[in-house]
Amino acid sequence: MSYNCKKSKDQLDEILLQKSEIFLKTCKDILGREIHVNISRQDQLRLLNLFAWSYKYSISLKELLEVIFKVWNGKFSRGKGLGIAISTLTGKKSKEILLDYIKRNYQNQEHIKLFKQTILDSILPETPIIEMDDPVDFILTYRARIEKLRSADRKLADKFTRRKWRGNPFI
Repeated sequence: MSYNCKKSKDQLDEILLQKSEIFLKTCKDILGREIHVNISRQDQLRLLNLFAWSYKYSISLKELLEVIFKVWNGKFSRGKGLGIAISTLTGKKSKEILLDYIKRNYQNQEHIKLFKQTILDSILPETPIIEMDDPVDFILTYRARIEKLRSADRKLADKFTRRKWRGNPFI
């Protein structure tokens, strides 16, 4: 079995580029200005820490960066750039700042439920909500919909029921 390193390297480069673009877009939204940064390969790999923290601690990337920027942004200022080195954003101290923020603001672990719900909302299709003025119309519509679902279930169940006929080895 041969493994194509060139193909996997191209896929990694594509993923790193996508994550860098998401990071820069989020930073632009937070800081409210254009950001001109040359992100090296090493820094692109470091940015993956932010995305990993986002999933691990069930917090959005935007909120994560807002917390870290709030602490570090006043300390270093550099014109058109981020104002913070990417190594500082993804370092141990930034992780401690984030964990402290989560401990203070989400004492009952509600951020985990909220994060799971946003993932479910993105996966599941939206069901249209029908607003009706008359409760009787709602009941009739609901009853018709339920009957339609039940008949579809019955048809499916009938498909898989075992029929009695001569020579059936399963009965």
